[in-house]
Amino acid sequence: MNGRGFITISMHELERVKVIEAVVEHGLTIVLAAERLQLCELRSAGW
Repeated sequence: MNGRGFITISMHELERVKVIEAVVEHGLTIVLAAERLQLCELRSAGW
């Protein structure tokens, strides 16, 4: 076994992962990420 496994996530969860990945790897701003994740300012301020 190569140490890899499978996980099951919804399409909604996958989209959230992609947004977070864009912040980390591609410089997407926190404000834009919060908008895409439909978070209010209060919830996104702690990032």
